[in-house]
Amino acid sequence: MAEASTGSSKRWRWSIALLMGIVLSSCASAPPSHEGKFNLLPDENLIIQSSFEESYAVAGKPEAVARKLMPLPDFDYSHQTDLDGPTVYIAASRSDGLLRIDKKGNWKWVETEELGDFGGYTALAGLPDGGSIVAKNKLSYNLPDGSYPEKVFRLDSEGKVLWSTIVSLYVNQVSVADSYVIVSGDNGTGIDNNPRYAVLDLADGTVVSEKTVQTPEEWYTFSACEIKSQTVYCIVGYTGDTGMWNNFLVKFSLKNGTQLGEPIYLENEIYHVKYMNGAFYGLRTHEGDDITLCSFDLDGKKLVDMVLDIDLNSPVVNKLYARGKYLFIPFWATEAEKTKLAVRKAQGLIRLDTETGKTTAQTFSIPKSVYLGGAPIIPADWFFH
Repeated sequence: MAEASTGSSKRWRWSIALLMGIVLSSCASAPPSHEGKFNLLPDENLIIQSSFEESYAVAGKPEAVARKLMPLPDFDYSHQTDLDGPTVYIAASRSDGLLRIDKKGNWKWVETEELGDFGGYTALAGLPDGGSIVAKNKLSYNLPDGSYPEKVFRLDSEGKVLWSTIVSLYVNQVSVADSYVIVSGDNGTGIDNNPRYAVLDLADGTVVSEKTVQTPEEWYTFSACEIKSQTVYCIVGYTGDTGMWNNFLVKFSLKNGTQLGEPIYLENEIYHVKYMNGAFYGLRTHEGDDITLCSFDLDGKKLVDMVLDIDLNSPVVNKLYARGKYLFIPFWATEAEKTKLAVRKAQGLIRLDTETGKTTAQTFSIPKSVYLGGAPIIPADWFFH
């Protein structure tokens, strides 16, 4: 009787194990949900991992291996909004991925329009009400001049589309000033009369003005633009006759796009330019992989020129974002150390106090099984506050 009982017990345990295996296998193969909640602890940062094929969310603490949370829909997430509002949006460059995240950790996938007809999102900006302005690259057709247009959307606090407008430029950045939305970027074709920026009405998306005339062909990229006192201030990438990439501050009339004064030389090879608190911030890479943060006021005067102390191997910086007086600089290591279970110091985040110049830095290790590459990071102190 004892032997029979033991055999029955073994068969029962094997049945349970088999059932659990089937359940786990089913869960592992199930597609990612399109909404959910990140159950974060108060000291955990939300870190997105994203490749050209898939995405995953983890909860990370400094100097520790992050905790796995869940897979996410779509792939190649690379953009995020500032942290001043009640929501953060993160967007993908090569897919329809657009996620709305609130301070309680709730998230959902947001649908805009014409899914699959676009290359992905290229820029976005948050709004105080929890909505967002997002730009998406449209690939299903092109304009008569040969350029690929973009569609700019305004989303409400729940992520629903309020309006959309097509602009004939490749948008690198979106800014919101007063009652205006300004989108800036590349002309896409090199054609002299193709816009490098467009100003839209925040209420309905109507094009108020756009820079279409008096722009030299060499001014290929408008990295960032901002509106102050009826003047449009732009950081312009200018190649000139030599082909060397230089950056200038150029001012235009909001009313008619006329250039105001002469271009002001700033630096060469500035990228990831962002405007905040009266200044443009940008990054430069030097020989030896040193990355310098620099900033300029609206008269072109240099305010900051500092080498960033990044404790990663061959770091690459993602786009900058802000919260109040703080500028956040996210980065990831292209040559991170891989152990059996984790990728050490795979990602990091520098926080700059723009008033004092003080910086603090954190690095994060990612479980090897979900390490997909650097993507947006939302710091712990944004949640629960």
